Amino acid sequence: MNPFEQGEVWHPGILNLSQSFFDKAGLNVELNKLVTYSKTSVFSNYIIAKPKFWHEWITIADNFFEIVERKATHEFNQLTSYGCALNQTSMKTFIQERFASVILARGGYNVISIDDSQAPIFTRLFNDDVKTRKMLQTCDLLKEKYCITKDYDFLNMYFKIRKDIDFKSPQM
Repeated sequence: MNPFEQGEVWHPGILNLSQSFFDKAGLNVELNKLVTYSKTSVFSNYIIAKPKFWHEWITIADNFFEIVERKATHEFNQLTSYGCALNQTSMKTFIQERFASVILARGGYNVISIDDSQAPIFTRLFNDDVKTRKMLQTCDLLKEKYCITKDYDFLNMYFKIRKDIDFKSPQM
């Protein structure tokens, strides 16, 4: 549904830890209800943006630094795997890289994104076949329609289709 839920697959606990940060920072974000789609999801900080975006981002990042580094909140420094069990880094890294998605999900930005409809499917998680590709694309479209209209029928259909997608839990 959003990059924080996706992060939970790879970094168990990231959703609750991220919510803890947003709550401590006084930012009104409910990550368990946040819906993003291809134009509002950013992974690994791959984004080009105008100053308006970066001003919003730095405000969140400064709050994060204050809470995580200056207040010695150790839970954000807990280690999590990065790609495989041998690679470990702190959870705060993966929380920070999702800030852009929160900002874009709030709206107010004109977003251009690449057409990833023919991008390779990540076979550690999904089957690489036409059915899976179409279902994933349909889910993205339904989330976009929900975000634009706030019509829960789109979100309900997203959850129905999502249930039918074969998902393989990653092995670390």
